[in-house]
Amino acid sequence: GGTIYPNPNNTLGSNAHGDICPVGNRCPQGASQPTPCDVGYYQNLTGQSSCVQCPAGYACNLGTVDYTQRPCPIGYYCPQGTSIITQYPCPVGTYQNLTIRTSFSDCKSCLAGSYCDVPGLGYPAGLCSPGYYCSGGSSSQTPSDSTGGRCNPGYFCPIGSPSPVPCSGGTYCQTAGLSSPTAACTEGFYCISYATTPTPTDGTTGSICPSGYYCPLNSSSPIPCPRVTFATNVGTPS
Repeated sequence: GGTIYPNPNNTLGSNAHGDICPVGNRCPQGASQPTPCDVGYYQNLTGQSSCVQCPAGYACNLGTVDYTQRPCPIGYYCPQGTSIITQYPCPVGTYQNLTIRTSFSDCKSCLAGSYCDVPGLGYPAGLCSPGYYCSGGSSSQTPSDSTGGRCNPGYFCPIGSPSPVPCSGGTYCQTAGLSSPTAACTEGFYCISYATTPTPTDGTTGSICPSGYYCPLNSSSPIPCPRVTFATNVGTPS
């Protein structure tokens, strides 16, 4: 086996023909001509009766001689026997930024704060939209599933947020989908955190300024009145 004809050296005369099986081909016993290696296989030696399965991390098209010329690109993985370098893309919600990867487990979950919306990405497609958060593995810049969602009242989400940000002290976040706090807490009130109104009274997110204290605009806590003065009424702004 391994030759086109059983007389590769042409010792039987000018009418007898044959040659050693070339690289990229196989010549099983009795072959009349070389057969190119099938896709997913290669052969880099002459005189061979069979081809070798393409190793993981590479792709072999028809008649491949040197599989190293077709390494698996970023965004994809190539198990053993791969025939096309784009045969196995990493799915939406993932990316893959290295070459010559061999299995699905090489695909990485999309980074928190980012989204991966199409298959075969080498890097995340972009940042999560303002007003939303992407906790990891998001396939949308405005997710509404286990990978993220819209910011609830009491929180805000700047662009690229991995999680909702509690409304900061002295401010309130009145509606859903905010990228920044709504505004400052009203004079005469203080907003601790998570406030959804400029005049909170629940004592948890904030409250009205108590007597003996004053609360200017944007207060996160009551401020004691100076000893020389005294506020007799609750809700004193200054």
